[in-house]
Amino acid sequence: MSLSFLKKTMWQGAALATALLAASPVVADDELPERAQDLRYGAILYDYYQGKSFDALTRMAVAEHEGGIKGHGDHPLLVKGGLMLAYGMTREARSLFEQLLTEDIPASTRSQAWFYLGKVFYLEGDNANAIDALDRVDPEAWEDEEEPLTAEWHYLKGQLALRAGTAKALKAVTNDIESLSDAPLWQAYLRYNLAAFELDQGTADGGQNAGILGLERLSEDLAGVDSETIADLEENADDPESRDELALKREQLALRERSLLSLGQVYQQQGDTDLALARLAEISLTSAFSDEALYRYSVAASEAQSWGLALQALNTLQERPLFTPWLQQVPYARGFVFEQLDQQKSALQAYRAAANHYQALLDTLVQSRQSLTEAGILAALRFDADGSSTDVGALSPALQAFATEDGITADAYGRLDVQPDDFNLALLLSSEKFQLALRDLHALYQLRNKMTRWQRQLASFEVMLETRAEQRRVKIDKTETVLASLGADEWHQQQATFNAEIEAADQAGDAAFFMSDEQKAFAERIRKVENTLAALPNDDSTAAQRDKIRRIKAYFEWQVSNQYAVNRWAAQKQLRELNQAMAAFREKNRMLLREMGSNDRNAALAERVSVSQQRIASLDADLDSALNAARDALIGQVSGEIARQESEVKRYLLAARHAQARLSDLLFQSGATATPETPASGEAQP
Repeated sequence: MSLSFLKKTMWQGAALATALLAASPVVADDELPERAQDLRYGAILYDYYQGKSFDALTRMAVAEHEGGIKGHGDHPLLVKGGLMLAYGMTREARSLFEQLLTEDIPASTRSQAWFYLGKVFYLEGDNANAIDALDRVDPEAWEDEEEPLTAEWHYLKGQLALRAGTAKALKAVTNDIESLSDAPLWQAYLRYNLAAFELDQGTADGGQNAGILGLERLSEDLAGVDSETIADLEENADDPESRDELALKREQLALRERSLLSLGQVYQQQGDTDLALARLAEISLTSAFSDEALYRYSVAASEAQSWGLALQALNTLQERPLFTPWLQQVPYARGFVFEQLDQQKSALQAYRAAANHYQALLDTLVQSRQSLTEAGILAALRFDADGSSTDVGALSPALQAFATEDGITADAYGRLDVQPDDFNLALLLSSEKFQLALRDLHALYQLRNKMTRWQRQLASFEVMLETRAEQRRVKIDKTETVLASLGADEWHQQQATFNAEIEAADQAGDAAFFMSDEQKAFAERIRKVENTLAALPNDDSTAAQRDKIRRIKAYFEWQVSNQYAVNRWAAQKQLRELNQAMAAFREKNRMLLREMGSNDRNAALAERVSVSQQRIASLDADLDSALNAARDALIGQVSGEIARQESEVKRYLLAARHAQARLSDLLFQSGATATPETPASGEAQP
């Protein structure tokens, strides 16, 4: 399987998993899109579709803590399951799906969810759970737009059957291959994998290896795709249909060349060098497999005693970067071929060059391993940031670019789009273990950025608390000034006086005390008239007026006495209202004094800030520990890969030096010089 197809099936296909789980129902063109019933859910979906899985998961946790999302049923939990998949939490996601994917969920959505969960388990190598999840899929429930999923579903089931390896499973693979008649690329890859499985098992069919027969038929079926066909499609690459057709043809051509390479290896192992050379010769020099094909061709030519052909293949490889570990054999192999051609002086020079090459490479590897750092590893990688290649080693420092929260392209599972600048890491970079370690480290750095931002926000709260304390002091000073100007003590004294006077008048039955304002004004008029009459002579001229005023005064006193109860009730009512107002005043005064005397609210806020800082500090310590572990894991993998390459290069170096010493001794004994011979006609220069 080619690397491009592997990335396509593992990453691009998996990137649709969580998106389809969270997608809203499709609506007609004349209908409005569905509105979020809960604003928190809208924010979660926004972060989710922006690729900010951690932010979305954090918002989801906060919403659950505050009572959950309202108005969307179980849909938010399906999104949560997708977010868990984004962080590799497959077991937790499965637990959610098993609870939610019931008969109440549309069959199409339910089948898609189980399909993507099964695919995740398949990529993790958890065959049992992958089979269980894929068996729950009902492809007939999918709409027409989900037809590609049906093809991939058959492919995955076939792959799982190959992993099982039983006779019943192999029969199921054949059925899946037949079901993929409308998906030729998926079918071709499954056919190739079945043939590879049969080669490993050594299954015989009619005297011929069934695996060889399968590869031969596959290469014949794909023989119609060649470089000319691809060149014609490349001329119309601007057309979307042509681009799709071009991608398909490139995949088919790569698979055919992979099949030819496998056939060449098998025929070489069986000793049929003519067939091996014929199949390897069909592979283009521009193919992704050309380097390995050239080396296998040189080995097969050597076994056929065609030393000139072997030397030509090795010379072609010698001009290419020898970054693939198995290509490190080329310098030594050139010396061996010269030796077989009986050109001992040329062979000696080739062995000497090989020894120098291996020694220089070994010194480089040893130095790289001894000075291996996290920044050095990241500087040896090239990340795809916003669609453009950016060498993080050119940034200052590389870690700063790697730790950036935005900009580095990643798939739905956090795997980074990265290419090696140091070809010694090429094979390691293609491993799932290294990809996951790189993903985890990047995710932890993103979390570190968020932790730093939270710490800055908490630090800003300290300034806010100081500002609030100063504002509170100013307000207290103003309040104390206002309270002093109100004369609260005089108000209390007057209230006490009113209460005492009214109570005494009530006890004494003093009706005059409780007179209304009108009655008091009328009594004052009577008093003034009496004063005026007192100043006049007391004779017959004023007798009538005196008699009249006495009658008026008597009637007035009777009226006051008659309205005594009413007037007393009115006075007491006003007193009660005054007492209530004063009680409210005293309570507010006490509250103000209590508020001024205590700082509970600011203290509570300060306590919350302090507790949050402690929690952040604890999380920060855990994050440091996780980062250290992730760094150690990444460095350990790279160190192990370099150590493996060192061991391999040491073997080649030892073999080259032994061969060099052996030929030097042979030439010395024969008295020949170390000047290389002129190659025979038709043979390549060393």
